[in-house]
Amino acid sequence: MRLIVLAAKGLLASKPKVGTKVQQQTQWNMLDPDVLAWHCETSPSVEFLKSLFEMRQIFEPNAAAMAAKRRTDQQLKVISDAYDAMENIEQDTQAVLDSDLAFHLGIVDASGNPFMHSMGMMIETALMGSFNLSSAKPGAHISSLPAHKAVFIGIRECDPERACFEMQQLLDKAVEDASYTLLSKQRGSTDNFKL
Repeated sequence: MRLIVLAAKGLLASKPKVGTKVQQQTQWNMLDPDVLAWHCETSPSVEFLKSLFEMRQIFEPNAAAMAAKRRTDQQLKVISDAYDAMENIEQDTQAVLDSDLAFHLGIVDASGNPFMHSMGMMIETALMGSFNLSSAKPGAHISSLPAHKAVFIGIRECDPERACFEMQQLLDKAVEDASYTLLSKQRGSTDNFKL
């Protein structure tokens, strides 16, 4: 049974008279929640994190722009409540990451696009993994609040260009914070995490 599950995730290939072999990483289903969780739980490579943030930078600014155009009052309330929780939550707790995730998934939902919504659900694990890295830098959560608020204001004011721009700025800062954390963990590493 386990081999079937791993094969479905693209990790293994099994052929008669050849046996079972581990597939090249390019064959893995990187959007599978388990595969993403395994990457995020281990010490993720610089290349994995670059790819993860590149995907977020393609996806999330566009979702924010669409949310600014299409959001309902109820969807705006979900985003607003998540932001309020981020402002008022006790620091260095799981609740910080949970509220950050609720904020980003609320935006994806408010995009009004069912494909983006499904993508958001699929990458929830990846988002949590990237939040864990970017928020591990001392003071990162507090310093990210103005950028989160700017994204919220762009969506609230129905300004897609501003929402898109502010989300890009937020993600650029998250890349810097994740880089700091990763390179701190790999003391002495010369890898350059900049995108």
